[in-house]
Amino acid sequence: MGSNLPSLKSISEKFLTPKGIKILLILGIIGIVLIFISEYVSFSNKQPVAANSSSSSDNLQNYTSSLETKLKTILSSIDGVGKADVMITFDSGTQFVYEQTAKETNNTTDQTQGDGGKQTTANNDNETTPVIINADSGVQQPLVKTELLPSVKGVVIVCYGGDDATVKENVSKAVSVALGLTPNHICVTKKSK
Repeated sequence: MGSNLPSLKSISEKFLTPKGIKILLILGIIGIVLIFISEYVSFSNKQPVAANSSSSSDNLQNYTSSLETKLKTILSSIDGVGKADVMITFDSGTQFVYEQTAKETNNTTDQTQGDGGKQTTANNDNETTPVIINADSGVQQPLVKTELLPSVKGVVIVCYGGDDATVKENVSKAVSVALGLTPNHICVTKKSK
């Protein structure tokens, strides 16, 4: 080994002094505090936002329009379909998962019974409450952690080739694969001229 590196003995002698022990103790405490803080502080860059019903309906409307436009484009390119109109329905609206604070209380009670036996009773209580923030408008609102878009319930396709069995089958398969729907949730019909 190189002579520039301090030996293990010289390093251990430096840390076995009262000053060295204090430094190790302080570093240990700092490490424990950082671990404790990391349990309660999120370091992600994603900023949760307040729930806003008008923005969530706008998001759902944009999501619906985007899906319908993509479906129209795909379906119109299938042989025999022609111009297609698409309507998508959802099983619910947008759902929000709210940021929450959790408080856990653990109580243990030891009781001595008349026959000398010991009985231990444990009581664990978990309480969660939503995090409330002041919105730009001054109104207090719960803090949104995640916004879940609804799943598709059904699709109606009206197209010029909708009376042809082969076209209906091809359109139904395409929609089934694209949206993960079963055929009984897809309606394909002929468009009037």
